[in-house]
Amino acid sequence: MSILKKDNPVILTLEPSIRIGKFFRHKESKIGYAIFDITGDITIDKNVDIYDNVVIFIHTHSGWMESRKPRKETNRIEWTNLHIHKDAFIGYGSIIVMVEDIGEGAIIGAGSVLTKNVPPFEVWAGNPARKIGERHE
Repeated sequence: MSILKKDNPVILTLEPSIRIGKFFRHKESKIGYAIFDITGDITIDKNVDIYDNVVIFIHTHSGWMESRKPRKETNRIEWTNLHIHKDAFIGYGSIIVMVEDIGEGAIIGAGSVLTKNVPPFEVWAGNPARKIGERHE
């Protein structure tokens, strides 16, 4: 399933087994009530769990620090594309800002504020989120 924004070619791509809405268990993926900023593209692979109250921002505002002109005159919007790989887990209430890659099997702890890419099978938590461990075989 893809959601295409009117007048903008960005896409939220979900594997066929993923649903958005009331949190539910599904044999492959689950997504609770979450907010997805689709300024850029977001791809979510199979077996991804995203719990309630997660907010994903893939854009930011810049240019405000460059002069004392009104923000309206200096504001620039920058965005990225996000790929959440298979078997990733994003805990309740996490905030993800300007991240491009959450690796396969990665875990983001509840309430984390993530601003960096997460390599495969790493566990990140906190505000700001940092690596606190790794998943082992």
